[in-house]
Amino acid sequence: MEKKTQVYLREEKQFINVSITGPDKPILPGDIIKRWQKIITTAAKIFNVPAGLIMQITTDNMEVFLSSETEGNPYNVNGHDTLGHGLYCETVIGRNSLLQIQDSLDDDIWKDNPDVSLNMISYLGLPIKWPDGANFGTICVLDNKKRQYNENYTDLLEDFKLLLEADLEREIRNRDLFDVENLASLQLKEIHHRIKNQFNIISTIVQLKSSKANEDVKAIIDEIDAKLRSISLLHAKIYESVNFKASITEYIQDVIHAAVSIYESDIEVKIEANTSLDYNTKYIHEFGLIFSELVVNSVKNGLSKNNGMIHVIIDSVLIDDSEKYKIIYKDNGPGFSKNHLDGTGRKGIGSLLFEGFLSTFDGTMNCYNDSGAVTEFTISKK
Repeated sequence: MEKKTQVYLREEKQFINVSITGPDKPILPGDIIKRWQKIITTAAKIFNVPAGLIMQITTDNMEVFLSSETEGNPYNVNGHDTLGHGLYCETVIGRNSLLQIQDSLDDDIWKDNPDVSLNMISYLGLPIKWPDGANFGTICVLDNKKRQYNENYTDLLEDFKLLLEADLEREIRNRDLFDVENLASLQLKEIHHRIKNQFNIISTIVQLKSSKANEDVKAIIDEIDAKLRSISLLHAKIYESVNFKASITEYIQDVIHAAVSIYESDIEVKIEANTSLDYNTKYIHEFGLIFSELVVNSVKNGLSKNNGMIHVIIDSVLIDDSEKYKIIYKDNGPGFSKNHLDGTGRKGIGSLLFEGFLSTFDGTMNCYNDSGAVTEFTISKK
């Protein structure tokens, strides 16, 4: 049953009818409310503002559904303002688009809006919608000083909005679907989209931090971003796999290309698969982490971004009457340092990744130089 109300657009000086949450919509459970609370508090901290809000629109009011747990936040849950006053959020819902107000005190149209009384003079907000287009409310951040948000920040707010809307979609599906098989399929889809959105958020945060960092710190951040992208790609490949089996060979190639793309380089990638690597998807993430790490190490150790080459060879070998896989990763860079080869170099997160990989597959690893760095794995078949 469609339910409507009116909002007032302050700049247009007009009322407009909008669809809102009706009695046909499910009540949000406690786990979603807890998750949303973490999301809005995290958003406020990242944007470095006193107030982050998830607002809900009702027939008569714009109500604070959740408020960030941040210092200096003047808004309380269940607080509300009557519709028709030309609130920031009314314009967001009425226009169904992003609204950014840098400084309402310096804007004749916005200088007397109700939030100014709380000294909240800057605003950035987006609408939150149910799957059928009805308005739940808004997600917004407010500050007591002039703010101008660049595209990275507006994209980040969009990612947070998508997380909230994914929860609304899930609640509708859970209410309407009773077929177990269909529900399981939809839950898998939901998990994939949630993970994808969360990685987008993390990647955006990383990029924001990178833009403000010095060169040494920026190099570390770029390594982190490469790892994040490989994991995000992992979940995409798993979701595409209909029978819960994935082509490891194809996945390795995709991960290497994704990691290489971080550096905006022309590094050539060649995969030579002389046998098929097909593992259950519960193991596939191991390969994503390892090959992302190998690419990061290649570039960090001096692989040319202009004429560099990465070559992966996959073979089946017989060792002590046991069939195993041999995977060789090689580049044409300057090769491993003496400290790396004799084991006296600094051990970091990468070392832990390799140790975990070898433990999982009961494998061995050999590193040596041969016209570049070569890493050779011998692993058992699962």
